Amino acid sequence: MIDIPTEIIAEFIELKVGSVLYTDEESFTSEEPHNLVILNHNPMTDEVLILVCATSDVASRVDWIRRSGFPSETLVIVDQNDCSFLKRQSVFNCNDVIKSSVGVVCDKYKNKKLNFKGCVSDEIIQKMQAGVIASPRVEESIKKLDFFSAIIPYQNLVFLDSILF
Repeated sequence: MIDIPTEIIAEFIELKVGSVLYTDEESFTSEEPHNLVILNHNPMTDEVLILVCATSDVASRVDWIRRSGFPSETLVIVDQNDCSFLKRQSVFNCNDVIKSSVGVVCDKYKNKKLNFKGCVSDEIIQKMQAGVIASPRVEESIKKLDFFSAIIPYQNLVFLDSILF
């Protein structure tokens, strides 16, 4: 078998901000694959990839946010009509980021343990990035990374508190 360089694989699977990777995550108790979204603006050159995970268990995540007192914008609820890879309404919990690397992602792809599912919209990416920055649970060192300094200001986005609280 030919060993394809990581850079070529990364370009082939289109690693970019908003890319959706369907894979398992070692830090999860579930062995089921999940949809993970890359938040880095330059994932090909950044040392660490910052990812957030989707779950369809919206009610329990909303309840957890209410009980924890975390800002409502740290949850990004997305309708299945807004993302082709979703089977039902889902939520991205921006309080729990996953750190990975291009090498790990490419190794999973080479070993057929990762599928590329497309990309989320700029609006959803912006909400997720804002959620990570608003989270008291995310390390300050992550929030200070350059890839979050490029967030485009957005208007007219409805956050969780205006819908559910």
